[in-house]
Amino acid sequence: MKREEGKHFRKIHARMQAHLDVLKQGDAYRKLSPHETFLLARDKGKWEETPSTPLAALFGDIETIKTLISDDRLQQFNTGAKNGALARALPAPAPAWRQTASRSTLTMQHILASRHQLPEFRKNMSPKKVMPIFFLAVLLAGMPTNSTVIRTLDVASLTSQSDIIVIGKILSVTDRGPTTLDPGSGPIPASAFEAVLQVDHLLKGSPHAQNLFVDFVLPKVPIGIQGVVSGQYGLFFLAALQNELRFTDPMQPSLPAVRNAKLAPGTAQDQVTIALGQVLVAPQVPDADLFWALDALGRLKTDLARDTLRQALKSSSGNVHLDVARTLVARNDVAGLEPVESALLHPAGLSNTMISNLAGSLGGLKDPKSIPTLKRLLGTNNPQITKGVAIALRQSGSADALEPLSHLLNDGDEQVRYYAVVGLGEITNQDEWTPAFDEFRNHEAKYLTYWRDWAASNLQLL
Repeated sequence: MKREEGKHFRKIHARMQAHLDVLKQGDAYRKLSPHETFLLARDKGKWEETPSTPLAALFGDIETIKTLISDDRLQQFNTGAKNGALARALPAPAPAWRQTASRSTLTMQHILASRHQLPEFRKNMSPKKVMPIFFLAVLLAGMPTNSTVIRTLDVASLTSQSDIIVIGKILSVTDRGPTTLDPGSGPIPASAFEAVLQVDHLLKGSPHAQNLFVDFVLPKVPIGIQGVVSGQYGLFFLAALQNELRFTDPMQPSLPAVRNAKLAPGTAQDQVTIALGQVLVAPQVPDADLFWALDALGRLKTDLARDTLRQALKSSSGNVHLDVARTLVARNDVAGLEPVESALLHPAGLSNTMISNLAGSLGGLKDPKSIPTLKRLLGTNNPQITKGVAIALRQSGSADALEPLSHLLNDGDEQVRYYAVVGLGEITNQDEWTPAFDEFRNHEAKYLTYWRDWAASNLQLL
């Protein structure tokens, strides 16, 4: 027993040290410009995961951030973003969450859940490590008070690491009194709650109860942990361990769902996908629910998620139609490109937020089939659109992109000129003329001169 306890505490210590390292990395990350954060993600091969979180992270789309923050489920997450913020998607490992009360200090895994019925359905569940919590919000402590962090959503991991996934309704939430929570930097005041969750549909697990009892803790200060409220309906992701039940990820306890969902047999991830797809075509769905459903589906790199989005594109209209289209484009699916092109070429009546999101989605394209559309979009002379087009042309890896990239060597935006230079270098396999950004910034004239001369000689430009 002592050996096992020692092993447990060594793991806790290792997680705490990893968390401290993440905080240091976060400090350095926050000093980067939006362009540098893009380059960092691109260098690590993670660009596919970033465009729709949302495109605000790349283009400083403050209005979308405000929409997120206004969501009732994110009130604990609000750290003054209404004053304006630059969203940044910062993944980070899990810390050693600890709840402390009186003399004892307990890890979050030991928060008691249901007092009565949990043991009944826990017997049929295999032990499992709980999904690491992406502890981004703690970084808020070191950020200015008028900024916030929006983290990425990993639905596949959330689904696979959950013991129970249900669609249902929160019947009640009971305040169990004050406690403290230690996110790794010292205990902070918090309140303990118990939620009663009524199950309408079981997507994963085998509980033998219609009502589930879920314990959760909300800190008094905003560090990103979300709670649930009485009457809330949705998809709930739960983790069970011995006699306790809690949310798999306290920062993402649920996703939107509709009542009377029609689910087909399949894996848990397939059913989650279908449930999210029904949110997109349901009438009178709140904007925040649409955003979360789109973001979740956009990150599921499965054929079913793709087909679900394509079906929603056919059956939707208005802004929802455009949001579905840009989500498809952001995942390199040209099925959504026609409505995105049409809207960007004829933007009358569109909000600045919509234009920014549509333009930003272009950065997810890699398919050479998109190049004719991208060339037409350069005629808009919109800086946001031009930036998205430059990224997409570079990523296409196609010789057909060389001519439009050569025109972008003369663009007024430094980042666009850089994408043009790097795109030309990558497509023609001229590594010596494919600089890192700092090298380009310090010797821009050299690279622009070379590629203008190369284009004049090889592309026969006028």
